[in-house]
Amino acid sequence: MDDATQLFGRRFEVMATGAEVLVWSGDQQRAASMFDVVEQELHRLSERLTRFDPGSDLERLNDDGGGELDDELLDVLTAALAAWHDTDGRFDVALGAELVAAGYDRTFDSLDVVPEDERTRIEQLEPADAVQLAAPTTRAPSFRLLDDGTVRIEPGRRIDLGGIAKGWAADDACRALATMLGASCLVNLGGDIAVQVVDGGEPWPIGVAGVPGDTAHTVGLAFGGLATSSQDRRVWRAGSVRAHHVIDPRTGVSARTDVQRVTVIHASCMEAEVWTKALMLVGMDAA
Repeated sequence: MDDATQLFGRRFEVMATGAEVLVWSGDQQRAASMFDVVEQELHRLSERLTRFDPGSDLERLNDDGGGELDDELLDVLTAALAAWHDTDGRFDVALGAELVAAGYDRTFDSLDVVPEDERTRIEQLEPADAVQLAAPTTRAPSFRLLDDGTVRIEPGRRIDLGGIAKGWAADDACRALATMLGASCLVNLGGDIAVQVVDGGEPWPIGVAGVPGDTAHTVGLAFGGLATSSQDRRVWRAGSVRAHHVIDPRTGVSARTDVQRVTVIHASCMEAEVWTKALMLVGMDAA
């Protein structure tokens, strides 16, 4: 980096998670101005795509069983449908009703969260269970995108765009920053990380945590994105039952899998997010 270039950053809360934006720049004032733009844009997206606000555009579609889509919603839902096909249905955004049934009916901080030191590794699966992990879902897509620019959601299904929306937004914000500033940048939305590095720039060092008791690792990322999913991060109690946020579409409940945590690096943060969920659901042997 040029001697005049410095690392600037901003942290804030958005999309029900912590966010961090970093850039290498020689102009602190311009960097701050771009942070304002990115933060406002992420809040706008969050308000549109959240399932926790009855008045959001997503909840309007859920309540009506579909409706008209603008370009933004069409882009996200097109990506979600492609992800369903690419993963044989293991990545499915139409699990909102199942998340509510599991007790995830409000923002995570409002739940009866299991303390971090009690989020132990799941029990060892029997071989027969591991075989079942590899089975594809038999459920058909839960929504259809029609040629007239509308979506139709199957009765009883509700869409939750949480993970894929964060990856999509991180990619979009990072591209915008890189274009506006012509600088290396990083956008982190709750562990969904998108990066861009300008010519001659150094890769971003990204910390990747292992399962409890394992050593954390650092990887250098020069483009694309990284995402992690685990069974020990978003864990809550629903009555006497402990649940986590990775729902298996084959069972409709929190996934029972021998994979504790998955980190994926991909050319797109959104795609990395998709494959963390899919790989967790296929199990260790198939992954």
